Amino acid sequence: MHWTLAALMVTLVATAGLFVFIGHRQVGSNSRPGSTPSASSASASAAPVTGAVADAAAQYLAAVAPVNADGDRFHAALAADAALPCSCSPGEFAVRADALAEIPSLNRDTEALQVVLQRIKNEVPDIAVDVDAVVADNQQYMYYLAAAYRAAQDGGVGVGDDIASATTLHSASAPNFVRLRHDLGLPPPPTG
Repeated sequence: MHWTLAALMVTLVATAGLFVFIGHRQVGSNSRPGSTPSASSASASAAPVTGAVADAAAQYLAAVAPVNADGDRFHAALAADAALPCSCSPGEFAVRADALAEIPSLNRDTEALQVVLQRIKNEVPDIAVDVDAVVADNQQYMYYLAAAYRAAQDGGVGVGDDIASATTLHSASAPNFVRLRHDLGLPPPPTG
């Protein structure tokens, strides 16, 4: 159940990535539907969104709130584990039960988000491709976290690798989440 501090740094970056993916923003957008989100889009005039898109955005924000909270607890527990004394090799730390205990709720709430995403896909079919990309990313992320959880139950071999894989996936899939937020008329997620 050991992994390198480099993996911790990637995990901490993933914490920021979690906010990038699902963000803590209100419904509404300063960018026009169909345009590419950019730093300059914040100064553009707000374009109206349809009622279906506004409703979908509200559903999305409500569904990601528990995922955000779970992710915050998970990454805080990982950071706390890294700060504890360990008989580990230099540059490693033990992923303890406190961090691993957050995985079931994170996966459960992400699964609930998946259900909402499927509903959004049906209600706003024009964004189905982008919804499918986010759903696929979430499925893979949940797979890695579940694998880490199972590995911990079976003696701990591979926990760090699975968590690092989940973190890498978060970083690689960020554009899909940005695109979905844009589709929903939401502003770009915070970047820091």
